[in-house]
Amino acid sequence: MCSIAGYLHTVRASDDLAPLRAMNRALAHRGPDGSGLFVAEGTPGGRAGEINAAGGGFSHRVGLAHNRFSILDPTPAGHQPFISPDGRFTLIFNGEIYNHDHIRAELAAADAWSFRSACDTEVLLAALVTWGDAAYRRLNGFWAAALWDNASATLTLSRDRFGEAPLYVMRRDGSLYFASEIPALHRIAGTCPEDVSTQAVSDYLHHGIIDLGPATFYRSITQLPPAHFARVRPDATLDAHRYVSLPGRRLSERELPAPEAVERFRDALTRAVTLRMRADVPVGFQLSGGLDSSALVALAATERRQRGGGKLSAFTVSYPGTKFDEFPFAAEVVSRFPDTVEHHELRDPGEEFWSDPDAIVARYAEPFSGPNAYTQQLTWHAMRELGIKVVVSGGAADELLAGYRRDFHCLFLRQLLLSGRPLTAARESSLLSEEPLALLSNANAQRLLSALRSPPPSPPGTVPLSTPGSATSFLPDALYPLRPLPAPRTDPSRTFDARLRNIMTDWRMNYWLKIGNISSLAVPIEFRLPFLDPDLADLAFSLPSTHLIRGGYLKWILRAAAAPYLPDTVTWRKRKMGFPFPYSQWCIRSKPAFLAATAGTTNPFIDLSRLLHNWDALAAANPIFLWRCMSVSMWWRRMTLNLPLATLPQRAAA
Repeated sequence: MCSIAGYLHTVRASDDLAPLRAMNRALAHRGPDGSGLFVAEGTPGGRAGEINAAGGGFSHRVGLAHNRFSILDPTPAGHQPFISPDGRFTLIFNGEIYNHDHIRAELAAADAWSFRSACDTEVLLAALVTWGDAAYRRLNGFWAAALWDNASATLTLSRDRFGEAPLYVMRRDGSLYFASEIPALHRIAGTCPEDVSTQAVSDYLHHGIIDLGPATFYRSITQLPPAHFARVRPDATLDAHRYVSLPGRRLSERELPAPEAVERFRDALTRAVTLRMRADVPVGFQLSGGLDSSALVALAATERRQRGGGKLSAFTVSYPGTKFDEFPFAAEVVSRFPDTVEHHELRDPGEEFWSDPDAIVARYAEPFSGPNAYTQQLTWHAMRELGIKVVVSGGAADELLAGYRRDFHCLFLRQLLLSGRPLTAARESSLLSEEPLALLSNANAQRLLSALRSPPPSPPGTVPLSTPGSATSFLPDALYPLRPLPAPRTDPSRTFDARLRNIMTDWRMNYWLKIGNISSLAVPIEFRLPFLDPDLADLAFSLPSTHLIRGGYLKWILRAAAAPYLPDTVTWRKRKMGFPFPYSQWCIRSKPAFLAATAGTTNPFIDLSRLLHNWDALAAANPIFLWRCMSVSMWWRRMTLNLPLATLPQRAAA
């Protein structure tokens, strides 16, 4: 995990290296282990080469910059920009290629490349040089990369299948700029209110939707979509191509019976987690006590027990004496593997958001999901202090395997009803693990009928607001603090498979991965997600939908695959916790700090006087919506008006 940045000038060359250095400095926190700069004249066969941090360059059209966070081959042999032996190709790369050993062996056996390092960067470069664009489909990992071909004067950008590594692009004055984070591009263009996307603001405030497709909160900045590579055209636009898609057809239960599906899924997940344990630095597991992370720890520990080796390190945040505390569940998992898992308890890091809101808001550069994003970052800091540089997480399981009741259960029942399976639908509805009902009850019949209806209209005098993965709530008009905004976009999917596909691509995954990447690299620590393994994802999208939801349980295939290794209290637990955070109490305590941070600011999207007048009522009725208003207000002040966020003499959220 590192950072990349660069540009291609299509109108005129430049002698000025200050913009390239400024972008790289803005990303220095992502790469404490080294940096490098490269420039090229930008003509076929023209002058090109790396320059040192202090030295001068030459008139150029292409600039590439890299900050290194060493995970594989931390020796100088892995330094970037990485230049091919003949000097033709130069690569900068942020990410990890988990199957680099396999690709290295294949290329070496074919005498396609003579390797001079043990790093995955050289493997990626060798694969792209040898196989061209076909190489992208063969990679198992995550990346954002820029490849310069000096012979043809071509710059190619690429991004991994699901977008684990962010890559932002901006056109300005006949040039294309790109970077791993938005603040690096702001070093070039600055910020201004006119650049704000009011549609993005509306989508976020009403529905919590962020990073919808390639869009950002800035009109001038977009993202290269996941699963795409793109060449920069002469007019500084991108000629983008999708290199892989999710499977388009699910198998039937006859084609893939449940017992076989469970074995295949278990094997694929074990391979995925084993691949993501490979590193030349210490690796730790984030163990919440829930199903997803517990399954990963159990499979990894079983594999480690069979093959030998040292203990795994697992870390759990505890909240003693609260309803959020899942440490007992995590401890029960670890107790099954006393010889292979070393368990670390991390105490609740507290609510430190208001210690430096200016730096936090500037780091994310856009409104974000909640203050718990920063709380999560503090737990990674604690892991890093114990020597961990890579963390394996159970994130993305809910999106891949239909784990959110609000998003998937109703559409699943609708699919069963419309496909002529009413008895199966009735049984699945009644057995819903989180809220079971008697099979022949009126309540169960109403649940089935609601699955066939369109969403109900808003009650009179209310405004519908929603949160991804939870129920829609209706806020009374009297509490509604927003000024007129464009109508928020809503997920167009109306079928079970379409909803899964949308969430895994344009409608949610893109954002969760971006915020995790920014949070983890602020430490820095590398974040790895076995549930986004390409082979596992292809299998998941080929499974019969009745293997995802079965017997009233969401993510049934994962439960069945992990059941031999986990206690039943974890495998078949009915209550879904998620990452806990006391939003309502936090918002109430945070009012003085928010007032101090935004004092003297007006906001074009929010009536701040009305917001403050109704603060406690909003904190009780919909605290997540109140947070969104807070986030937009602080972002507007810090990132568009360029005014600092002040802090109270003492932290308000104690």
